[in-house]
Amino acid sequence: MQDLTLKPLGRIALVSLLIGAATIAVFLFEQARGYSYEAAQTMAVNTLVLGQMFYLLNSRYLRASSLRRALCVTNPVIWMAVGLLVLLQLVFVYAPFMNTWFHSTPLAPLDWLLPIAIGFGIFLAVEGEKAIARRLAARAGAVAAPSGGATK
Repeated sequence: MQDLTLKPLGRIALVSLLIGAATIAVFLFEQARGYSYEAAQTMAVNTLVLGQMFYLLNSRYLRASSLRRALCVTNPVIWMAVGLLVLLQLVFVYAPFMNTWFHSTPLAPLDWLLPIAIGFGIFLAVEGEKAIARRLAARAGAVAAPSGGATK
């Protein structure tokens, strides 16, 4: 039982650190580039949300790769959730009342590229971690399994 609970929690901790660090880094990077506090804050929130959205796609399979067609066709609810998330994020960024409430600001379309790239990078990092875990598990299984022949 311990094996089943610690590995997902370890991945959650890893992804939380990645998304948190990326969010802070984007905020500081955009301020250093001369963006206003509000624009840097909006970019950071977009990075946080898109990082979580891409992790949602990773979470469809705990150990298997999410880079397969089944991700696209086996669970339509995930795509409804992604669509709703994108819609709400667009409202957050572009609706004037949201800008007032959250001290955010509308972004230029190109400003979305960095948060999307970071989200996709997080997706790929988790896929890499899954691949390494599968390879280590296969190697451990090969070591634990008898290689055949006579036993003493």
